[in-house]
Amino acid sequence: MSNNNLIHIELDGDPELQTSFGEFSIYADRDTGVVSLDIPDRRYGHTTLYDFSAADWARIKELINSVF
Repeated sequence: MSNNNLIHIELDGDPELQTSFGEFSIYADRDTGVVSLDIPDRRYGHTTLYDFSAADWARIKELINSVF
């Protein structure tokens, strides 16, 4: 388990903007490169888990970095 990383943060959200709130988690398996995101919804704070391959995660990071 030492090659894995799990991080949680609590999202406060903004009711006026209807942004997501609740616990956001990211998990990275450093052996396989698989990244999992547990993202809360904006209405109830329920989460959905998304898993990404290492190659797909690299493309997602590239896209995010191009926006910022």
